[in-house]
Amino acid sequence: MTGISGGVPPIKFDSAGNVLANLNAQNINPNVANPYTPQLLSHQTGLSYTPSTANTWGNMGASVTVPRSGILKVIVIGHTAGSGDFTLVVTRGSTTYSFNADIWGTFTNTTPQFTSLNGSNFFTIEVAVLANDVVQLQGTNANAGTATYADDLVMILQ
Repeated sequence: MTGISGGVPPIKFDSAGNVLANLNAQNINPNVANPYTPQLLSHQTGLSYTPSTANTWGNMGASVTVPRSGILKVIVIGHTAGSGDFTLVVTRGSTTYSFNADIWGTFTNTTPQFTSLNGSNFFTIEVAVLANDVVQLQGTNANAGTATYADDLVMILQ
């Protein structure tokens, strides 16, 4: 009898043709790393953007290059003295994609708070990404000269 192709070790059998039933008999390593284990890609704090013209988007913090394909989870804690907003921009190859301008929805909290999606009870954005995508947080404010703060930005790849 032969094993399965594609990198999977062959299944081992005894002399009667029965599958050997334990990991040691099969010589399988149960401690192989799961490639989809969550990976912290970025944790940035103290970010801000102040538009000189109301509702003009600007980059906040460093961009993040995604090392492998998966699901990117993004959480932002932010505040503003005006009427702030966040969005994500993903660059894939030479094309840049923007999400709906107000993923998180406009917020006016003056102390740092988890920013929910359009006023819902959801606080995490999940985005399917490909290896080598570049992700950038952007912010704006409805009031020119008023800062929008991303006090804490977390990006986790799963």
